[in-house]
Amino acid sequence: MLASIAPRFNDRGDYLGAFGAIYDLTERQQAEQAVRESELRFRELAELLPAVLLECDVRGRILFANHFAFAATGYTMAEMDAGLSVIELIAAADRERLHQNIESLIAREPSQPSEYLALRKDGTTFPVVTQSSPIIRAGQVIGFRTVAFDITEQRRTARELRLAHDELEQRVARRTAELTRAKDELEAERLALREKNVALREILGLIEEEKNQIVRQVQSNIDRIAMPLLGRMLQNSDLHSQHFVKLLRDCLSDIGTPFLWSLADDHTNLTQRELEICNMVKEGMLSKEIAAALSTSVQTVSKQRAIIRKKLGISARKINLASYLKTRSRNCNPRSGLNSKT
Repeated sequence: MLASIAPRFNDRGDYLGAFGAIYDLTERQQAEQAVRESELRFRELAELLPAVLLECDVRGRILFANHFAFAATGYTMAEMDAGLSVIELIAAADRERLHQNIESLIAREPSQPSEYLALRKDGTTFPVVTQSSPIIRAGQVIGFRTVAFDITEQRRTARELRLAHDELEQRVARRTAELTRAKDELEAERLALREKNVALREILGLIEEEKNQIVRQVQSNIDRIAMPLLGRMLQNSDLHSQHFVKLLRDCLSDIGTPFLWSLADDHTNLTQRELEICNMVKEGMLSKEIAAALSTSVQTVSKQRAIIRKKLGISARKINLASYLKTRSRNCNPRSGLNSKT
């Protein structure tokens, strides 16, 4: 409580008594205690903040700074108490802009985050981003608070990312150029190959035509010269010799066809004797006639025919061996315009 006493006198100066008043200070003391506790909480929170926190008056003189601010700038509490200004914590190139921003704060204009180059006591610098707000008491701006974050690592990371991005773009550009060159080379090779294929088809066509012409010439000579001689030999031969003469005549008739080498190429497991029997069967000779021509038994020829069917892959099929071989021969006959294999 607060007591106040004043004496009372009359017009002649005689003491008449005293006036007294007693004031209850409970609410005032509670309010002051609340303010002290609020300031204590603010300062405790300020010390926990991993950033520079400053309170300044309207001229920029620092009234309060947290420990992080001292550690970041290198200044001491004594230097702050001696009148350290926030202007001294900013590099010369940014001070004019800082002055303008302080004036805007005092005028209560909206504040935006700002970047500055902070200056340490030893003269070294580091980049910061700041956010400020005015301190208002009884409707008047009496100063401002500023929190500043060191963005050195963010700048370094951004620079590294930018360099990595530029390097990646260069690598992509180089790779794209390589792929473009490779594509152009492949396209050129494809065009050259297509031209070569056209030329090769023309050459193969000429070779095939020349081959067919030779076959026709050989066959024509056989028909004109050899066949008449074989006809007269057939008339003057005995029955046994006639088998060979007929076989020779039939072979010469088919000399232009690739029947035997085509058959041997498709079935490399066929022996020479089996190929010979295949040719005789194709010409329509019976097992008895084949046996006589080869001076062997009919049973031997039958066994060989069974082996041939197995090697040709038709042993389980109901197909006549002679019909099968004649079909292959027709498909190989150049006179028919075909050259496929069965």
